[in-house]
Amino acid sequence: MKKILGLIPQSFRRRGIGVLLSILVQALLDFVGLAVLLPVIILVADPNAISTNRWLGELWAWGGFTDGRTFTLAVCGAVVGVIAIKGGLGMWLWRGQNRYIMGLYRHYSERLFAHYHNNGLLFIKGHNSAKLAHEINFVCLAFVVNVLMTAAVLATNVILMTLMIVALMVYNVKVAGLLIAILVPIVALYFHFVRGRIGEFGRKENEIRRSQNRLVVESLVGYSEIEVAGMFPEMERRFDQGIREIADMRLQIGTLSQVPNIILDLCIAVALAVLVTFRADAVAFGIFAVAAVKILPTAKSIVGRWITLRNNLYTADIVALTTDAQPATAKVSEQRISFKQEIRLEDVSFRFPDGDQEVLENISLRVRKGETIGIKGVSGGGKTTLFNILLGFYPPTKGQITVDNVALTTDNLRKWHNIVGYVPQNVFVMDSTIAENVAMGDPTADREQIKDALQRASLWEFVESLPEGIDTHIGEAGCRLSGGQKQRLGIARALYKRAEVLFFDEATSALDSDTEREITRSIEELSHNQGELTIFIIAHRETSLIFCDRVVELNG
Repeated sequence: MKKILGLIPQSFRRRGIGVLLSILVQALLDFVGLAVLLPVIILVADPNAISTNRWLGELWAWGGFTDGRTFTLAVCGAVVGVIAIKGGLGMWLWRGQNRYIMGLYRHYSERLFAHYHNNGLLFIKGHNSAKLAHEINFVCLAFVVNVLMTAAVLATNVILMTLMIVALMVYNVKVAGLLIAILVPIVALYFHFVRGRIGEFGRKENEIRRSQNRLVVESLVGYSEIEVAGMFPEMERRFDQGIREIADMRLQIGTLSQVPNIILDLCIAVALAVLVTFRADAVAFGIFAVAAVKILPTAKSIVGRWITLRNNLYTADIVALTTDAQPATAKVSEQRISFKQEIRLEDVSFRFPDGDQEVLENISLRVRKGETIGIKGVSGGGKTTLFNILLGFYPPTKGQITVDNVALTTDNLRKWHNIVGYVPQNVFVMDSTIAENVAMGDPTADREQIKDALQRASLWEFVESLPEGIDTHIGEAGCRLSGGQKQRLGIARALYKRAEVLFFDEATSALDSDTEREITRSIEELSHNQGELTIFIIAHRETSLIFCDRVVELNG
């Protein structure tokens, strides 16, 4: 519990005190709902209760009753009213608690999303995206629902159980002692033996679910290759194996959670047998029956909630990553780095964190504003790595990059990104409209500016022919666009943001010859017609670089 409470952020802790108080009030309400039944039980079990029970006698005198039946009906009516009020208050408190819990879910999920994003491209490339998405969307929800909310309900049940046992001791010490003597040792032994196993089940199930999620995503993304290779039966076998393992763990957890139900039912049966053996009176039986009706499900709930909490404790380790993360709730800065003269690489070297040799070593290069620079070289020679360094995604192991003698750092990286456009081999396309894909990230997109960007990217004629124009949805990953159209969409995106530096990473390598020539011509026109535009191009084919001012060759 200390570990769990430590993960509640400072901004939520004051409200958390109110939630804890509401849990206490809810437990008291549940206790009141049980306690108000006792007068009815006493009246039914003892015909002379009004004269023998001091509290009922005082209530009779206070109300000025003269008829026993009227008094009993009045007591029953009061009980119904109290339970109705208790139910309404309980619902109001429950909504407040859940609003708080869902606020925490939003907090954790947003910050875990920001944490993974802020770790950068190297981190993202080193982790499976399906795993990260699973943790952002599912694990954070599992933590607040199955750990925090469960802990709250568990606390409520423990408080209620304590109150009921104390009340039983007030009414009848022997009955209370009997319940304690039977329940406590058995429940304690059960907790002791299953504690470690349940936590391990939770961790294993999470790992399998992540693998299942990754398998499904890969089977959908790689459908064509998987189908041609005849690999789907093997993937289906792996998926079925994962489902079987999850089902087996669910079965084991279910079995462990059912054992207490059987034990508790036996405890109540044994307690009743003891009361019969010692010839307890009707009132004692009635009190015990009501207490058992409430205590039994409460005890079962405590065990069940405890199992759920233990099974999901692994989520706390993942949520702990959000402690220092901050979501990007503020508007992205529109400030632009000043670029009037040159971009310079000064003795830049780079090695991957897990690598044993340099991918790039002592690269120095000066690029004047308005130049078009081609980059070629053998596969694996470091061309894309150089782009990722220039874009600020990979920090150089040694050396630095400067723009007009200002070094690129994490502090001014956003300003640098505001003046660059990036068109990779596989352009990222959202499952949205053409307009939203061009003005990506701009909530107040200028439609005329979108049209202008599409025209300069030689895509307007195609867009104009569509029934909904720039408001046409282009499907998941742009499935309604050809390869060349996706590349032009990427160019239009860069032009829309009025980029001063364009990066083309193998933008034509996956295209047919005619489309490659068209895209190359479009890039060439950009180079000639916009003299202030600086362009970097990675290409394997010499024909894609013939219009460049200079060509840099990387060969190890």
